[in-house]
Amino acid sequence: MKWKRQRFDQLADFRNGLNFGADQRGGELAVLGVGDFGQSVLRSSDSLETVSVSNGSSGVSELAEGDLVFVRSNGSRDLVGRCMYVERVTRRTSHSGFTIRARATSDDLNPKWAATFFQSGMADRAMGRGSPGTNISNITQGILGGVEIPIPPKAVQDHLVRVLDGVDQRRDKLEALLKAKRAFKGALMIDLLTGRRRFPEFEGPPWIRRPLGDFLREKLLRNSGGRVQLVYSCSKLYGIIPQADRFKHRVAARIVDNYKVVSQGDLVYDPMLLWDASLGFVPNGADGVVSPAYTTLTLVGSEVHRGFLAHALFSHRARHLYKTVSRGTNVRRKKVLASDFLRITLPVPPTLAEQRRVAELLDLCEAEIRHLAEQAAQLATLKRGLMHRFLLGKIELPEHLTTVSAAAEATDDDS
Repeated sequence: MKWKRQRFDQLADFRNGLNFGADQRGGELAVLGVGDFGQSVLRSSDSLETVSVSNGSSGVSELAEGDLVFVRSNGSRDLVGRCMYVERVTRRTSHSGFTIRARATSDDLNPKWAATFFQSGMADRAMGRGSPGTNISNITQGILGGVEIPIPPKAVQDHLVRVLDGVDQRRDKLEALLKAKRAFKGALMIDLLTGRRRFPEFEGPPWIRRPLGDFLREKLLRNSGGRVQLVYSCSKLYGIIPQADRFKHRVAARIVDNYKVVSQGDLVYDPMLLWDASLGFVPNGADGVVSPAYTTLTLVGSEVHRGFLAHALFSHRARHLYKTVSRGTNVRRKKVLASDFLRITLPVPPTLAEQRRVAELLDLCEAEIRHLAEQAAQLATLKRGLMHRFLLGKIELPEHLTTVSAAAEATDDDS
């Protein structure tokens, strides 16, 4: 099916927001600002910043349910043109001067269908977004109004929006469960990695504070002759992963003779970013190399379970200690020497068996969180695919809507 297209300004009117001064902060009017555009739907205005305006103040553009709000201007060009759908306002709410409000004026348009179109990326080219060399620093009401939107019959729009809403509802439930699971794991880590909560069979001998130097020593093996070419990257988000997987291409120098060689189970941390927990163990696989700027260590002895140590290094206590041993005047670029890192002390169970049990339980929590995150990502992918198919008319409709759509096409052809 091919939907007819119609200019947005034939379906909606537009209004720019107002900028409010710092002296107006705190009051009865909530304001949707550019900083709130991390989400695509506004479901409550309770958490928005507020301002004080005089009673009957003219020029204030208040939002209503069903409005679309676009980022009009911002220092980050990636944000310009971003669209948010106003599903619910819970108090008087306006929008900042860096945004444009669009409000449907035609009964032929379901505003959430319009939001689906703009959020799909299919309007980016028409607004000058996303193309190299053509990214714009602002959009105007004229640019928005000139965008042509695919418009199936209203009943079809309503049906397709309900389908997408169903996907969103499933994803919202998953995201809420994911948030609860992460909070649970965080609380469990505090209990299990401090000895505050122990398995009944291990109660008795107390935990012992041990310096990391009891289990690790610095490793200084250079990649002489460049024999190893697999380059690993170290980050807070991904841990230790092949650089090509993180950046989709190799960013290291072609000659890596001076890089440090690491093997499965070695520990790597970024001394300039350890305060932000940028560290991890080298995963299973072949030897690799890391930047000479990184600190590399290897396990020694048999008094610690690597899985337990991996969790302990991300505990609240460890994260706090990374900040205390960081040296330097630049808050975000302080350095942690290997000698200082190895002097950090952490509470450790007296037996490998108890360490293993703690690690296994936390591993189970992480596996469940990963599974839920994968499901949420799959639903997001599903929604993107459905959005494009719906907007392009590549769908099979229920029989009663097929009749409606065919009638609409016939009318368009006659006109």
